[in-house]
Amino acid sequence: MSNDMFGEILKEIQETHDHKSKDYGDSKDPLSNIRASERFGIPAWIGAVLRGNDKMTRIQSFVKNGRLENESLEDSLLDWAVYGVISLQLYRESKRKAGYEVWVEGKDTLACKMLEKSLKDIKGKTRNKT
Repeated sequence: MSNDMFGEILKEIQETHDHKSKDYGDSKDPLSNIRASERFGIPAWIGAVLRGNDKMTRIQSFVKNGRLENESLEDSLLDWAVYGVISLQLYRESKRKAGYEVWVEGKDTLACKMLEKSLKDIKGKTRNKT
């Protein structure tokens, strides 16, 4: 069964990202503003999570007070969703850069592949010492 509203919201999340990245990113890297956290020693994906947490704080304020002063609840929820996707993208990029293959087959596959690679690396280092 198709969930048309879900698909429409996913398109809205993409549109929100595309629109806002014009103001925050640059033409070479639409996520440059989020990657800037790396200059402070914070991995970019964690920087995105922190920005998402700011949106969650705003959402919690709505739950508590029943209103928001500067943007609608829907805007905050869309921004929160965008930061979730950006966090996942940057997390996967960081794993690829570290030499881990990123698999999307199952929820535990990435962790298993990372563990498998780590064990191979350890075995290789042990062999080189003898």
